[in-house]
Amino acid sequence: MNNITFDKVLKVHEVINQTILTMKKIYLSLLSLVVCLGLKAQVDVTFNVDMNEVDITTDSLHLVGNFNDPDYDGTDYPTDYNAAYPNWTVTAISMTDGDGDGVFTAVLSLNPARYEFKFINGNDWPYNEIVPSACTVEVSGNGNRQIMVGDAPISYNVCYGACAACGENAVRFRLDVSTIDLDLDGNYAEPGEDISPDGIHVAGDFQAWDPGASVLQDWNNDNIWEATYSVGTATSISFKYINGNTWDFPNENISGACGGGDGNRLEAITSTNNVLNVYCWSSCDPCTQPVPVTFAVDMNAACADLTPGMFLMGTVTDWSNGAAMSDDDGDLIYTLTLNVAPSTTPYEYKFRIGTGGWEGIGNRMLTVSAGDPIELPQVCFNSSEPCGPTYPAADVTFQCMPGTATIGAGESIWIMGNFTEPQWQSGSVQLTDGDGDGIWSATVPQVCLTELFYKFAIGSAQGTFSLEETADFSSIGGCGVDNGTFSDNRKLVRTSADPVTVCWTFDTCVSCLDISVEENEVVANLQVFPVPADEVLQVAFNSPVSQKLNIRLVNTFGQIVLEENAGMVTGQRTISLNTSDIAAGVYSLVISNGMSVQTRTISVK
Repeated sequence: MNNITFDKVLKVHEVINQTILTMKKIYLSLLSLVVCLGLKAQVDVTFNVDMNEVDITTDSLHLVGNFNDPDYDGTDYPTDYNAAYPNWTVTAISMTDGDGDGVFTAVLSLNPARYEFKFINGNDWPYNEIVPSACTVEVSGNGNRQIMVGDAPISYNVCYGACAACGENAVRFRLDVSTIDLDLDGNYAEPGEDISPDGIHVAGDFQAWDPGASVLQDWNNDNIWEATYSVGTATSISFKYINGNTWDFPNENISGACGGGDGNRLEAITSTNNVLNVYCWSSCDPCTQPVPVTFAVDMNAACADLTPGMFLMGTVTDWSNGAAMSDDDGDLIYTLTLNVAPSTTPYEYKFRIGTGGWEGIGNRMLTVSAGDPIELPQVCFNSSEPCGPTYPAADVTFQCMPGTATIGAGESIWIMGNFTEPQWQSGSVQLTDGDGDGIWSATVPQVCLTELFYKFAIGSAQGTFSLEETADFSSIGGCGVDNGTFSDNRKLVRTSADPVTVCWTFDTCVSCLDISVEENEVVANLQVFPVPADEVLQVAFNSPVSQKLNIRLVNTFGQIVLEENAGMVTGQRTISLNTSDIAAGVYSLVISNGMSVQTRTISVK
């Protein structure tokens, strides 16, 4: 046997019992904490109604409302609300006038929520008050008062059947925020972005211009923020609506017919209970609701890395960040639907790849009128039309003659466009004039794009230019497209999988210095036959001096369709050009010796 005495066993039992008691206390404490955390903290709400201007019935005054179950979901206290205040039971909540001053009071302990209620001058429904529209749930609603209970005790003080204390005037402030788009992303009234996280307030001379004292509520999520406040005995009020609860967040600046100067609104107070018109934010007019507009751009012909994403830029969003577009089905057609406010001023916009892949055309224009949703036609990137056929990548040779432009020491002509990598200035390609014939040239290999937008520039290094082309190519000769507020870009459309060569005079639509030089002809006695040409075009001339001649046919787009290097020529010569594979049309015959050119317009049938 072990030497365990009865006293030792008793002590062990005492320790065990004490431990169990301690554990029970801890468990009950935790359970109590869990229950407390599960319930919403209640606050005292004091309802005061002044009956001095009303004949009181012989029965007591009552307060009725949905205080037990404001959301009408059938869940009662303690899970939800207080069963001591059954919904809309006339005799459940009595109001008393302890000091005999004619003001009857009831104090309720309520959880934070929005409640509807009214006072009853008696103990049955025929005696309920008629609540003015200035403080009902909605102007055309059910005639109940409403109150928003937060996490701090509040008091509600009115005259019976009125919206303010006896002898004071009440105003129902109402503001439509549905067209606020402060971040210019095309989505309106977004909480935290367009609408301050602190909500909408009203400030004015009736409350000492305190931007955070008078909050409005959007009771039914219709973007109409409203609340009723006493303005004392004022016959007019100066005020404005505040986006937030300080003067920091952008607030209204009123200059229309409802303005009273200094950017404030001015309203006449004409009765005891006033309901203001629902005006649009920062306007004296009702809001015209935004129209859903769907934008679509086809990127199949863009030949670009689209992993940086596609963006809609412009006044319809903003020119800096824009709004991201999506391609949910992977067909390379990116779309975006935005709510756009109707406006007589056209919106301007462009599509952009990532942070720098801008379209080379001018700004797109959009006018939005009130009405049905708008679905814009699908367009090709860099075009106002749907995408046409695409072709395999091919080499494109760009040639440029300086014309009147000066190329300084150490400088070259450069080509930049939507096909250089990276695009435009930072990816520009250097042209060279190795044979000294005055024609600078560079070939960009395997260009994938069908529509190319580009410019020539003069400078000493890539992206470091002393002169860029600024001509209005879209109007002086049709060799480019309008680029909005920026200078025009040249445009080249590839029409096949064959290599392409273009040649222009710097800052002009003159192809290969396509200038008639009658006083200093390159060759004498120039004859071209037959006209129109069919299979072969004969070019006969007399070269008075030994010179290196180049003969080209250039189409109206500045593209070289046929080229013959005649080498060193002296005296009478006839050059045969095979025109059998050339499309019918009008062309320029260009004869150049590197210093001057001579042209003749010919046709091919």
